[in-house]
Amino acid sequence: MYYMNEKQQEVVLKEKLSLPSSDYHYNDDKPEEDALIINDTWQYADKGDCRCFAEKLRILPNVIIRHQGEPVAYEIFNINGIFHHHFVHEKHRRQGLGKHIELRLSQKIIQLVLNS
Repeated sequence: MYYMNEKQQEVVLKEKLSLPSSDYHYNDDKPEEDALIINDTWQYADKGDCRCFAEKLRILPNVIIRHQGEPVAYEIFNINGIFHHHFVHEKHRRQGLGKHIELRLSQKIIQLVLNS
């Protein structure tokens, strides 16, 4: 992560993340289904972008938090090295899910870099 020094990376990696309740959980094993929902929430999306989102979900680091099986908070790491489509559904806002997905995705990417 070019904008974080080693100390900053250590701080992010040590951050203990816990979801607001047991009703929330991580799950990213439904790329086609999730791509439809993610595409619907992106204001710049076109019809064909669903396939692109599905591929990004299959290949690139991402974080999806579900509530009762539905994705309610998500963020994807884009091929050009930026975080893409940080989104929390309105009903689930103000619970820290946005910060949670941002930090969790940062941890995933830092771990990938350290392990490469």
